[in-house]
Amino acid sequence: MNNNSYRLRIFLMGGTKDSINIIKFLRHEYSSKYSPYILTTTTTDYGAKLAKDAGSNQVIGKPLPKEEILNIITDLNSNNNKNTDSNIINNNFNNSNIINNKNNTNTININNNINNNKYTDINNKNNASSDINNSNINNNFNNTNNIHNNFNVFIDATHPFASNVTSTAIECSKIAKIPYIRFERPDVDYSEFKDSIIFVDSFEETGKLLSNDFKSKNILHLAGVNTIETVLKYGKLDLKNFFVRVLPVKSSIEKCNFLGINGENIIAMQGVFSKEFNKSLMKELDVDVIITKESGEIGGAPSKIEAAHELGIDVILVNRPKINNLDSKNIVNNLSELKIFLDSL
Repeated sequence: MNNNSYRLRIFLMGGTKDSINIIKFLRHEYSSKYSPYILTTTTTDYGAKLAKDAGSNQVIGKPLPKEEILNIITDLNSNNNKNTDSNIINNNFNNSNIINNKNNTNTININNNINNNKYTDINNKNNASSDINNSNINNNFNNTNNIHNNFNVFIDATHPFASNVTSTAIECSKIAKIPYIRFERPDVDYSEFKDSIIFVDSFEETGKLLSNDFKSKNILHLAGVNTIETVLKYGKLDLKNFFVRVLPVKSSIEKCNFLGINGENIIAMQGVFSKEFNKSLMKELDVDVIITKESGEIGGAPSKIEAAHELGIDVILVNRPKINNLDSKNIVNNLSELKIFLDSL
């Protein structure tokens, strides 16, 4: 890619610190005239605000099923061959879900014929309309001559544990024939802490392990609010001994309360904390075992594990899920590798 004469249009699936770093990096690396157009998707309003503040041109702050992703990244039956900065935007997204970055005068608009009445609550399993018919989607895209792509690269910077999202992203990019790249945070070598770590492959396995070996112990859950329910489902635990550290947002606190976790067992904090801070918290709660996931350096896993190791506390570490349809040649591990990939387009 000659970045002096060409402007990338990037579809970025984000919601992570990695995605924020990518947005800032791209804004810094490319000149303002040819700074790429970036549309970022996140699953929360909070994530959408962070992406907007980082410099994303537009942000969609809600979970997107496969059908909506395909509608965003392509225009069926378009007679246009190019999407230029002068295009008129026709976006029928709900304003509460899409944020335009008005501070960026180079924002271009993507012509998406998405109607609000197509939107369904993908978390509502009782809503029949939320079940996407994959065969119909694939049939609609069989004639690739009728597909006009709104984007020329698909960057997946979602969380390493969002394996279903990554599988969907890979499938969408293949259907639309858009180059796909996965920004995968590097693995960490935990061999020096092997005496403290019990490796498991799921939160179901974690719950069963706790029920069998740590039922009467003080447990500190450091693996995100959305995994607590699964752990408790498979681990019959005394909630008086079960402590959680979650984001200080209303939805997280309400989720904990719904699961029977009282306020005195909830540590509502945000950030990646130092080893010493984690040690202080573990000492204060008299923790016997912690639960965390292999989220890499940027997710704070090493400082949690090192703190527990120094205190003689057991660590249950949930391995990253394997993504069968992810090709290693489509993975980059840092921003420099990402730029090399983008410059090759």
